[in-house]
Amino acid sequence: MSYQSQNIFSDPKLNAICDLILKQLFDTFPATELLDPNYVYVSFILSGKAAAIVQGETSSAVKNIVFQTSNIDFYNFCQSTLPTILFNCKMIAFKENILLYPLDYFFEIWLSDTIEPILVNNIYVQQLLSIPEESL
Repeated sequence: MSYQSQNIFSDPKLNAICDLILKQLFDTFPATELLDPNYVYVSFILSGKAAAIVQGETSSAVKNIVFQTSNIDFYNFCQSTLPTILFNCKMIAFKENILLYPLDYFFEIWLSDTIEPILVNNIYVQQLLSIPEESL
């Protein structure tokens, strides 16, 4: 599963950045025998308008790439280390979400108590009815 191979976004750089984020999570939190091999994919899922579009909603262009996670370790990694990995990008952190600005793109990472991923076009996304309104 890869954003680049699935060509989720029309801009190849967005797909590459999404894959880079996932790779960094896999590298930082290696699998164990107790974990599902897809543990990062099902714990760090596409959300927001992009997830809605992947599920068939027709809408205006995506302005922010939003991810949801319920894994506090993933969230803390995204806050402490990911900005450096993403071209020393600017970051703004709030209690429940992080805003990252690599290159000319806008990424958000939301921390939730629970997430319910579904597989659409080989990418795990947040169910349409569960996507927070403020991330659309």
